[in-house]
Amino acid sequence: MRSLRARLTLAYASLVAAALIIVAVLGTRLEFEALARPTLVAVETSVRIAETIVAAHPNAPPGVLEGEIATEARREGVIVRVPPPNRGLGTGALPDAPRNVENLSLTSLLGLRPHVVRVGSDTVIIAPDLQRLRPALNTCATTLAVSVLFAIAIAWAFARWLTGLAIKPLLTVTSELRRFAGGDFTPREVRTADREELGALIAAYNGATAKVAEAFEERRDVEQHMRRFVADAGHELRTPLTAIDGYLQILRKAQPDDLALRERALATLQAQTARMRTLVERLMLLARLERPAPSQSGEIDVARIATDAIADVTAARGGRVLLDAVPVPPVIADDADVHEAIENLVDNAIKYGAGSDVHVTLAARDDAVVVRIRDGGPGIPGAERERIFERFFRGESRGNVEGSGLGLAIVERAVARCGGRVVLERAEPGETTFALEFPAARARVPDATPLEV
Repeated sequence: MRSLRARLTLAYASLVAAALIIVAVLGTRLEFEALARPTLVAVETSVRIAETIVAAHPNAPPGVLEGEIATEARREGVIVRVPPPNRGLGTGALPDAPRNVENLSLTSLLGLRPHVVRVGSDTVIIAPDLQRLRPALNTCATTLAVSVLFAIAIAWAFARWLTGLAIKPLLTVTSELRRFAGGDFTPREVRTADREELGALIAAYNGATAKVAEAFEERRDVEQHMRRFVADAGHELRTPLTAIDGYLQILRKAQPDDLALRERALATLQAQTARMRTLVERLMLLARLERPAPSQSGEIDVARIATDAIADVTAARGGRVLLDAVPVPPVIADDADVHEAIENLVDNAIKYGAGSDVHVTLAARDDAVVVRIRDGGPGIPGAERERIFERFFRGESRGNVEGSGLGLAIVERAVARCGGRVVLERAEPGETTFALEFPAARARVPDATPLEV
């Protein structure tokens, strides 16, 4: 069974060759008419003369009219054939044409046919002399043969080009599928101008490859996040695990009646265990926040969430936090993500604010809602400001404050999942201000008198 390329090429070549051959025949006929015009004009003249003689003598005997036609209609290059005198009358049969008046195939293509004139029940044949037209016929035969050969060659070449153009998208799709089978899943869009079946096939292929590439990209992201989580957890858990192991060895070697050492070891073990628990919880939270899309987004009240986050932090850590809230439009975000971002910034402000009050303000700006958290601590040195959102980074100015170095990384990822951003606006001694920007759900509402909580 022939391939699709061969079948399409044969079909296209047949159609194009047929059209070109028809054009070649028409062109050859025009050439023949130009070369044989004197003979053809003579034949037409003889036919008119014969028809005029028959019409002028409707009652004359056929033999007399045929003789007159044979005399008057004869011209150079014209053959006039009349029935034999002794032939039976009334049969109406067409006499055999002489060899030089035969209706050859080439002459049929060129429109060269004998003319028949009725004389009563007899017929007179008037035809061009093919021997006289032989040079013109030979020239036209050569022209037609060369034209047919050229038509076939051109049709085949054009058909191969047209077939290649038609099946090029299919060949490209086949090549891309083989590349996919080889393990290369990089998406490469296939384009075609076809808008029907082939266009639908290419569109389906492009959609499928995009989905496959998206799935593999998501898989790579998950694997990367998992590797990062394991590496970070292993790095950060090594210190508390080392401390726990050391104190366990001390307890094993200590005297049973050394109560002071036992209490100190147990207190350290409890502190390191709590540190490990906090670290694991924060790592798990960070892994959740690094998922590609927010879990649940909707219109939420930032003021309510800020109030809840402040209450949670102050209940656990103490400190004084002042909330200056004005009416702001709701934002499109995930409730838990916004809560995590505000809670971590307030917690940092209390820890590193050197006992100063923490101010939280809400404001509407253009199409965003801005939450600012400000403290009066020592600030952040300029050399450290570029790295504050890196996971596990803790600056030199932190003092003896305990921490995991994950708080600002959690803030950045939580805000990014909501379509917003976090900005360090000021970090000078006596004032450190972070700003959270969330996309507003509707137009800005008019400012009102600030409310202090």
